[in-house]
Amino acid sequence: MTIKNNNYIHMKKILFFLLFSTIVFAQSYRITYKTSFEGKERPNQDPIVVFANSKENFILSEAIIKKEKKIPFELSNTTTGKFSTTTFGFLPNQEIVATTTDKAVSTFVFSLKDDTKKILGFLCKKAVTTVNSNTIEVWYTKELGVFAGPSLIGQNLGLVLETVRNGSTVTQATAIKKEKSFDISSIFNLKSAKYTDALSYKDQLWRSKFLTIDVFKEQSINFSDESKSDEIIKRYGNGTIILRK
Repeated sequence: MTIKNNNYIHMKKILFFLLFSTIVFAQSYRITYKTSFEGKERPNQDPIVVFANSKENFILSEAIIKKEKKIPFELSNTTTGKFSTTTFGFLPNQEIVATTTDKAVSTFVFSLKDDTKKILGFLCKKAVTTVNSNTIEVWYTKELGVFAGPSLIGQNLGLVLETVRNGSTVTQATAIKKEKSFDISSIFNLKSAKYTDALSYKDQLWRSKFLTIDVFKEQSINFSDESKSDEIIKRYGNGTIILRK
């Protein structure tokens, strides 16, 4: 009879552990980050906001969520496992372009340290990497069962709660809030995005920052005695210089 009771208690512990694990790894979080330089918080900043669960994460900002961000702007979505990252660019005329890579997260090489500290009550470990001659310290935790961060750096280590660039620029989590779920894809209509390669994506995003106006269209610029001015186009230097008011 004692053996049966012990087995029953043991089974209850196993079921409780499985239930607890399911709840933890199904949990979604909203993490807010702010940046400071040499101990002073940057004024008028747009805080980074990350939505994350055990399967994926989205990096946005408060202005994007409130739909107050000026176009063009970007948000990223990384799936865990292979750590495939899709970056979405929001352009004028409600156009969305996107590009996907599985190398953005894995490209960083870290030196894992023994240092630990608590951030917002969670035990974090330290890792260090170098990006374009900049030394980046990453403080990450595995206690929440998610892989995310304020940038792509260190996402494969756990949940990054703080990054320190060159010892002076600090981006740290200021709040972690549990969420029932999040549906960023539907909110921002990401399914309508047009996918392209990384180079074309960057080109479209860059061009969208400027307004192109046709000043001269199908006008010849050449040296000729026959080049004459009219009411719209003024020609000088025998047609080598043209002017339009």
